[in-house]
Amino acid sequence: MMVGDRVRLRPVTLEDLPRFVEWLGDAQVNRHLSTPRFLSIEQEQAWFEALPARGEEAPRAVDALEDGAWVHVGSTGLLDIDWRVRSAEVGLLIGDTTRWGRGYGGEALLLLLGHAFDALGLHRVQLKVAAEHTRGRALYQRLGFVEEGALRGAAFADGAHGDLVVMSILAPEWRARRRR
Repeated sequence: MMVGDRVRLRPVTLEDLPRFVEWLGDAQVNRHLSTPRFLSIEQEQAWFEALPARGEEAPRAVDALEDGAWVHVGSTGLLDIDWRVRSAEVGLLIGDTTRWGRGYGGEALLLLLGHAFDALGLHRVQLKVAAEHTRGRALYQRLGFVEEGALRGAAFADGAHGDLVVMSILAPEWRARRRR
């Protein structure tokens, strides 16, 4: 488990699945995902049963500390770890829209990046974000991610195609930011 000031990252549990289904069923949440999807509880259960085989790539639930209690607000994780290159992609979902804008996503990513660079020894972490998701892009830039380019027409939301922006942060950049 990784614990920060107001956020903790913990293994996903069976009890989390109904919230994931609810969040992914919300068009407002889905609009900002690089690969929007609406999943049934059966699909989530099949996904959950396959988690042990993912090892280091297993996603983590994001809990926020509110009024002295931990509240499940989203998930994050490293995807497609390439151990030869020492790179991975990161995903983030704050599914509870009533908790958007409180800094939970940023703190969750800081915890996960610390794990990726310090514990796992990765060199590069990237993400893809919908070009129109300006709040998300601004958050990632504040954390030190650099925009590398766009995958034109690679996103589809609300019946229209859009671009996905590729952003990354390298271990030396991460370490330099932490020294400040």
